[in-house]
Amino acid sequence: MGKKNKNVVKTEAVQEEQQEQMIEEKPVNPADDDALIPYHTKQASLAVIYLLFFSILMFTLPFASFYGVRHALHEYLQIDGFPNTCWSVLAAVVTVNFVIAVYAVVGFLDAKKEEQTVLQFSQNKAKIN
Repeated sequence: MGKKNKNVVKTEAVQEEQQEQMIEEKPVNPADDDALIPYHTKQASLAVIYLLFFSILMFTLPFASFYGVRHALHEYLQIDGFPNTCWSVLAAVVTVNFVIAVYAVVGFLDAKKEEQTVLQFSQNKAKIN
């Protein structure tokens, strides 16, 4: 019974020593964002930032295009009335659709990037094991 206790104590001591070596090998740098922020949190915050950015664009750019085209048609081409309004509205609608298309492309590229990251992570994990 005495030998078993000594072996258990030695095993625990070896495990503690290994844990200390692992901690010493990989110090956590507070400036390193990857060590402090999980991947899914980064993805969620990036998605919210994209949503806010494209929402602002979808609100402001149609107004700018509407009044810009309206001004250009009135000042430079002397087009007034209904045709001026139609072309201005068409410019605003095209602008909104363009912003939506760019948002969708960014979303698809982000999803593709996420798939590559997950695949790379699983390959690295397989190499370690």
